[in-house]
Amino acid sequence: MGQTKPKSQGPIGQASLALHDRMPEMATPVVPEEMSDTLKKILGAIEDSKLTLQRDIGKVAAELGLLRADHQNLSDKLREVESTVTNIQPSHQALKLQVPHLTGAWNGGQTMQRDAAVATMSALSDCWKEWRNMLEFLEPWLHALMDSNQLMPFFALERAHRVPAQRPQPGRLPRPVVAKLLHYRDRDLLLQRARMAGPFKVKGGQASLFLDFTEAVQARRDSFTTVKRALREEGVTYGLLFPSWLKLMVAGTVHFCQDPK
Repeated sequence: MGQTKPKSQGPIGQASLALHDRMPEMATPVVPEEMSDTLKKILGAIEDSKLTLQRDIGKVAAELGLLRADHQNLSDKLREVESTVTNIQPSHQALKLQVPHLTGAWNGGQTMQRDAAVATMSALSDCWKEWRNMLEFLEPWLHALMDSNQLMPFFALERAHRVPAQRPQPGRLPRPVVAKLLHYRDRDLLLQRARMAGPFKVKGGQASLFLDFTEAVQARRDSFTTVKRALREEGVTYGLLFPSWLKLMVAGTVHFCQDPK
């Protein structure tokens, strides 16, 4: 086979080659000294910023470590609180169950504990006159019942009044009187004297001293209201005794109840 001749490049291709042959080599650009100093300053500033950033990152990492430690401490405290709450819940429930009982006990003893004592003077005879000012009548009368050496130096009644009710008909028992003594010690001595001596003579009649009803006792007395209505409808003889006993007479037999149920 014969040797293949190269194809002719034509006039344009020949001109391009000729131009390439004539182009000189590109020299490395020369940076002025002033620009070199500027670049050095920029690079130095970048390096300083880098170091500052590294220090700030270190501080952030340290703060993050402290936050993690605080978070762990808070988690431990939270677990302790949850454990404590779990342990005291049974005791809390038990205390809640005791609240009604303690409230009743407090109501029953509040009159004995407070300084301002209240006593009820119930008249047992229609001979006790309906005094207009019970305080003026009761204070000297109660003081005369006791030895003055036993009472407080300043024996006094804060108030005294008849219970709200209609004025009784002639021949019926007068309205009970409620008196509030200044000192509980005087009240206790008067009630002790009343228990030992029984009814006192008052203007030709008789009178007895009783401790006023507490809230708990009054609530128990009120609880018999429906029962008493039913007993009246059935014709059963009954009576509500002090402080909160219901007395029934059924077929000649006496029964006592303290619970309306």
